[in-house]
Amino acid sequence: MTAAASLTAVLCLGVLTSCGTAAGQGDDDYTGPPVNGGTLRVAFDADITCADGQQAGNNTALNVSRQIADSLTDQDPETGEIVPWLAESWDVSDDSTTFTFHLRYGVTFTDGTPFTAQSVKDNLEGIVDLGAKSSLGSTYLAAHFPGVNNTTVWADPDSGSHIEFAGFEHFARTAERGLFDFLFLAEGLRLREHKGQVFDQDVVGRPETATVLSALAAVTTHIGVTGTFNSTFNEPYDLARTLATLDRVSGGRAAWNVVTSHNAFTGANFRRSGYLDGADRYRRAADFVSLARTLWESHRGSDGSFDWHSDFFDVHGTFPVPETPQISPVIFQAGDSDEGRDFAARHAEVIFSAHTEAEDRKAFRTDIDQRLAAVGRRPDSLKIYPGISDILGDTEAEAQERYREVRHAQVHGPGAIAFLEQVWGRDLSGYDPDGPLPDVGPDLDNADITRGRVRHEKDYGAVARRWRALAEEKNLSIRELVTEVSGRGGTLIGTPAQVAAKFDDLTQQRAADGFIVVPHITPGGLDEIVDRVVPELQDRGVYRTSYAGSTTLRDNLDLPAYNHSTSQEVSA
Repeated sequence: MTAAASLTAVLCLGVLTSCGTAAGQGDDDYTGPPVNGGTLRVAFDADITCADGQQAGNNTALNVSRQIADSLTDQDPETGEIVPWLAESWDVSDDSTTFTFHLRYGVTFTDGTPFTAQSVKDNLEGIVDLGAKSSLGSTYLAAHFPGVNNTTVWADPDSGSHIEFAGFEHFARTAERGLFDFLFLAEGLRLREHKGQVFDQDVVGRPETATVLSALAAVTTHIGVTGTFNSTFNEPYDLARTLATLDRVSGGRAAWNVVTSHNAFTGANFRRSGYLDGADRYRRAADFVSLARTLWESHRGSDGSFDWHSDFFDVHGTFPVPETPQISPVIFQAGDSDEGRDFAARHAEVIFSAHTEAEDRKAFRTDIDQRLAAVGRRPDSLKIYPGISDILGDTEAEAQERYREVRHAQVHGPGAIAFLEQVWGRDLSGYDPDGPLPDVGPDLDNADITRGRVRHEKDYGAVARRWRALAEEKNLSIRELVTEVSGRGGTLIGTPAQVAAKFDDLTQQRAADGFIVVPHITPGGLDEIVDRVVPELQDRGVYRTSYAGSTTLRDNLDLPAYNHSTSQEVSA
């Protein structure tokens, strides 16, 4: 242990001892004027597991350690600005990878030891030395109930209903048993169609998200309930009331994944119909979130009245739901465009990231941190959770074989043909999925052969040429090609111990703040990871053994306390 770390430990011990000694010496009935000295008692809603800021596992412990330890910088509670503390000033390199701190002179520890650059170095290295014991090195998991995708293996006999509540309940209870942070439900506003018919190889029938989450909140106690809700077609007052109600009935566990839509096919279900271009979609989304937060805050020292006038909304009235435990549900965002990243930096608290490879995750984290700095937010105010899958086996060889079987089942024959038809724009049902690619080129004027699916690629002609070159180079059939190009990256394959080690390694690399597990079978796909991987993570000391008294989702995620005017709302 370094000298600086030893000093911290001694200070923690002294404070905890003095608190215990003083607990019985005060006079609870004293009502006279204020006097110097005495004992101040403060109530906390969770146990203080350790007052060492490098090992503190919850916000309560961090609040206590803050009273006995100084930092290089602080944050102005009024403006959110990062201000000097032990560092008088600092310089940041152009690529935001090098920080040079200029320290105050004349500062000493309580035993008279001078505070120097070596002290800072020792403390930073102490975090690395702690490894799994450091709060910064903990692994966090969440769960995604997959729906409209090619992840779910529908043909597996263990694959259950995506409509019956029992499936959602099993999934949620399993995630909570595994001490996951939250579960995540996608939104389906219209069933997908392929070649003019409902695409029956996908989810056919989708319950309304908020209703399902409210029911799940009633059968769980700690896990967060995150729903995807569209800001293009919904209205702020209705959705704000729904989410405030969810936060209230769940005891402060609600979260909102904000999405936009440019899809006129989906919009036909709504009064607005049509669609908005990319810039207007995100402008409306930003306005939507700001208005929703105004509604959620309307009972803070007021009667719930509101009056809002903007380019997109012109509303006034009284919001009927009293202030909720979190005030605002935790805001998620999952877009990856420049507009989506800017929106996340200004408004989101968690990103559901599609970046599954280690280097991509690091580059994404760096990009988001730079955008946060540009709008005056700290990196710890926005968590990044990439999606990740796992395939387990008793041996590594068995896990690899299971992975091959799962990928083959995910890309069955009709599914491979339908996937290729989206790019080719043609009916390819006469082709053998285990044969070569069609000898005809794509019909680029028939982009609507599939409707209701997000199109990440703009130039399908270029995609077709790239796929054909890949198939020729590797001598791939249609099914083999689709298996390769549609593969979800970030799949961890191995024994439970190996998968736990990979989770731990990714965490220590600081490539992500947590991981959203996307199983290939629902509702039972989480059982293996909860029963076999979570204990391995706990044995490594990098995973919680309880929810540690946290009462809200924001607490579980170790996010800063909600403060609309400083940490969240930044005008566009």
